[in-house]
Amino acid sequence: MRLSKKNIPFIFLILTVISLIVCSFLSRSSIELIKNSLYTSPIMIALWAATAITALYSLLSQKLFSRNKPSFLIHLSLILILAGALTTHLTSTRGHVSIPKGETVNFFYNSIEKARLQLPFSITLDDFEIIYYEGTNTPADYRSTLTIDKEGEKKTVTISMNKIYESDGYRIFQSSYTPDHLASSFIINYDRWGVNLTYTGYFLFLISMIALFFHPNSLFRSLLKNPLWKTFIIILVCSLPSQSKATAKTLSVADAKQFGELFIQHQDRISTIDAFATDFTKKLYGKSSYNGLSATQVLCGWIFNPQEWQYEPMIKIKDKEDQKLLGTTNMARFIDFFTADQKYKIQLAQIDCIRKNGDNAVMKRLKKLDEKAELIAMLENGNFMKIFPIIQNDKCRLVSPADSAISNIAKEDSLLLNHFFSLLYESYQKEEPCGEWIAKFKSYQFKQLGDAAPSVVQQKAEKLYLQFNYTAICSYITLTIGILAFILLCIHLYNPQKRWNDKPFFFFLIGCTLYLTFIIVLRSIVAERLPFSNGHETLLLIAWIAQFTALFSHHKFKIILPVGILISGFALLASSLSDMDPQITPLMPVLNSPLLSIHVSLMMISYTFAGFIALISIASLILHALKGENAAEERFMLLNQLLLYPTLFCMSIGIFIGSIWANISWGDYWSWDPKETWALISMIIYAIPLHGTQIRFLNKPLYFHLYLSLALISILTTYFGVNYYFGGMHSYA
Repeated sequence: MRLSKKNIPFIFLILTVISLIVCSFLSRSSIELIKNSLYTSPIMIALWAATAITALYSLLSQKLFSRNKPSFLIHLSLILILAGALTTHLTSTRGHVSIPKGETVNFFYNSIEKARLQLPFSITLDDFEIIYYEGTNTPADYRSTLTIDKEGEKKTVTISMNKIYESDGYRIFQSSYTPDHLASSFIINYDRWGVNLTYTGYFLFLISMIALFFHPNSLFRSLLKNPLWKTFIIILVCSLPSQSKATAKTLSVADAKQFGELFIQHQDRISTIDAFATDFTKKLYGKSSYNGLSATQVLCGWIFNPQEWQYEPMIKIKDKEDQKLLGTTNMARFIDFFTADQKYKIQLAQIDCIRKNGDNAVMKRLKKLDEKAELIAMLENGNFMKIFPIIQNDKCRLVSPADSAISNIAKEDSLLLNHFFSLLYESYQKEEPCGEWIAKFKSYQFKQLGDAAPSVVQQKAEKLYLQFNYTAICSYITLTIGILAFILLCIHLYNPQKRWNDKPFFFFLIGCTLYLTFIIVLRSIVAERLPFSNGHETLLLIAWIAQFTALFSHHKFKIILPVGILISGFALLASSLSDMDPQITPLMPVLNSPLLSIHVSLMMISYTFAGFIALISIASLILHALKGENAAEERFMLLNQLLLYPTLFCMSIGIFIGSIWANISWGDYWSWDPKETWALISMIIYAIPLHGTQIRFLNKPLYFHLYLSLALISILTTYFGVNYYFGGMHSYA
């Protein structure tokens, strides 16, 4: 391939991407200062500068502005963003300061040199408070009240997470606080020019990208006019073994149902005991029921009858070494964790491992096994059962029987609270209904919690969610149907005489979409927020987007249907993995921003479209291997070129909104976190195929599809690689 001037910017860009990948691996084991210096080294700055300068020269020499103004402005906006980043690197100052309550400072400390720098105004901390989620000890926000004194002119301001103060180019961000709440810490960032230049680039990119979709000379419009659309080819419950009832005794179905409706503080929010019991049973047994007993009955069995339940083989042990250590099969009993003389086997194994200079992998495995036994131990000593409402400092919170604060309750309430479990145990032993005591206790919870108690709608939503949350089973079915549809599609492509009927798959997908919508809505109601904050929730969103896209696009692009089912199946399967936490929790303060939903939604849409693109390309490669060059390859190429535009648009805008959110939250719009780095790498990788006039070999369908099949690796690394390998602020694992 002959090298031309048009290729030079891409050579520098590819070298930059390779350097970013190398830096991401090197920085994994580096300390923060070294990590940042890798990405801001003279070599990296030179590569970015060479890419920007040669790209600008190429744009001007090709007179792109006169031919396609939106395309020219998109590239110009990216150069502006790079210029803004360089300006920030060269001219900005970032530091921190901790201010005791009532004290005044007019300086801060530089983060790198630790030098003391003067401020053009003084800051006095008047007050600091933590705002909690109702009825819990979980912080919802940190709030500092400051007096800013600038040359005698005083101004009172409030700074909190996602709410900053700005003056004279200095931006003050709430960072942390001392354990005694008597001092508050702030990040202070001075970046008068870099942020403004970068934001200008973001805005120009957004406007130009929208304009590109409507410009008559854009590649996007020419793709829509392509005559190939007119001849686009039409391509595109296991019965469970019944188990006998558990021999160990527990509460009756009616009493357990009533007990499960009580409130408990679990996972930093007020939920029902049913939700806690489901989590407890899943962590022990791997399922939400055991031998025909509900999760709440299992929990009650361990609370009221631990002597019998310790003999129940319900603790799932996957690792063969763990099974060997406990002397059991894949289903262990609690007594299997102890020797005949009541010594804890895991502790003995840990001591032995330490004596042998310790194997980190072995210690990690033993710690994971220890967590299962610790669940039961914490339940038996009462630490988990945070169901007792007490009022302190005019606020109500739920505490466990082991909490010392329970001794300070009012005398008239002490009988019910101090003897609640004793009364239930007495009724349980006599095999008498205990619903009366449970009803009295629930009434007392409602009275004390007031507005902090979950609403009736939330309680019903959580009950429905626990009852109908079968996303794991749904993932197996969806993945199986998706693979079947994909195979039938490939058979049809190989031999068009083999009929391809998409109606069964279409109706199946309607059912899946309605079910997943129902689950997402329930999670939203329970959490009182859009469910996009953890790994499980974002994967559910990817599955939903894939299903929704397939439903509304399959009439014109029939390949979208099997691909959409397949992607949603993979996403649901990944969401059901044990490491992807399905629990509903409150947002940590820094995430409590409307920009979160926009940022996550756009990124998940782009990841979903990238999955569509990859599977369509894989289908094309399979077809090429079976039939050689064929007309369907070009049609698939046309479809993927079209999908690249919304993919790149959502990915780019999602990254930019994420950086704005980061700048508002902690004063740094780009910190070279692994997720940020790999999102940028993915954005560049998916932008390259849209430059076929400069990179000629990508105009050939075979190379085009091969490239986009491999491009998915960057998306998988951005999502799963960061979670399980690189770590960082954006890790869900």
